[in-house]
Amino acid sequence: MTFLDDASSYTYNQQVAPVTTSCAKASLRRELLRAREALLPQERALEQQAVQQQLEALPQWQQASTICGYAAMGAEVSCDGLLDGALTAGKRVLLPRCVPGRKLAWHQVDVGWRNRLHIHPYGMGEPDPVRCLLVDPAALSPQRLLIILPAVGLDPHTGGRLGYGGGYYDRFLSSLDAEVFTVGIGYKCQLVALSNLLEPTDVPLRAVVSSDGCSITPHPKEIS
Repeated sequence: MTFLDDASSYTYNQQVAPVTTSCAKASLRRELLRAREALLPQERALEQQAVQQQLEALPQWQQASTICGYAAMGAEVSCDGLLDGALTAGKRVLLPRCVPGRKLAWHQVDVGWRNRLHIHPYGMGEPDPVRCLLVDPAALSPQRLLIILPAVGLDPHTGGRLGYGGGYYDRFLSSLDAEVFTVGIGYKCQLVALSNLLEPTDVPLRAVVSSDGCSITPHPKEIS
């Protein structure tokens, strides 16, 4: 596994001509979802294992005391192994729940969390708000917080992320301190040029991890 601090050494999919419109995003989203769905189960398993190994080796993972993750839906890269490992290591694990206003509320989960999820109409599992403690990640120490995000597309050059179009994660990311380490995980087929598609409301990530490696974008203080 090779770690890439210089995103310029990444090779990624640039087949779609970048056009800054919602139609272009929708078209690219459909293409990337088809590519993800076409992966064989064994391919997904191998890439997911590589992603987990890459992420767990990062110093940001090791120093984090709280991990915000997600319960994968459909063919998304699963972070179940990462979350189980975090709990075993004594880290706090938070999962999101969709709330009115297209926002995310975060709840603490414990060992055995998969069996206690509620299925949202969109298809993803969510923590039970009655049984799971509500925690505001923005109130936690930013240097000890690591957030794993699902994605439809990821740009390792810019940290750009293409989601499903609801804006839930961008609203959440905009509320966080710039010190928080945010990382998008995906399959190799999800790596794509997004620089000309990003809008002011799209919040770039600090890192992109796939089975190809880890690309870390400069911290805001490093480029100011």
